[in-house]
Amino acid sequence: MEVELKIFLVINMTRKVLKYKRRKINHLLTLKAFETRMRMLPDDTFNLIKDKWLCCFGVWDTVADEYIDREIQMRYGQNIDNHCWRLCKVARERNVPIRGVSSPRVLKGKRLAYLPESEMEHVYYVGGVMNFLNFKSNKIFSILAQDKRYEQSPTDSQKKYCH
Repeated sequence: MEVELKIFLVINMTRKVLKYKRRKINHLLTLKAFETRMRMLPDDTFNLIKDKWLCCFGVWDTVADEYIDREIQMRYGQNIDNHCWRLCKVARERNVPIRGVSSPRVLKGKRLAYLPESEMEHVYYVGGVMNFLNFKSNKIFSILAQDKRYEQSPTDSQKKYCH
């Protein structure tokens, strides 16, 4: 028993510890890939958001339909852009009417973004998983793994490939 333990310790002592660098997501390229995927969706799938309030945690306020074009123009391609605004842009291009965009954030039991109680039945969550509020990830209208694009590391661009 003691011999087995010593052999196990020697084997474990000789192993190298591998450190992995976390890849950084390229925010704008990820949003562009998401936008492209939304454009490719069939009409019956995309119409799930028809006449709905789009709701995600990247938004902090309620923006009604008549102000969405201004918000898209202000945010597009900036650090304050997110997938919810890109979804609104594609909805505009495809002539799918939406009621607006709102935040699902809750503080002390009250919603941070005002939305009348009569409109709550028209809220459609388009974000990722949020366990604190029991929101499940939207399998269609949230950013999926296939949408994510990563920053290219300097070592990748310097690699020489031999043929």
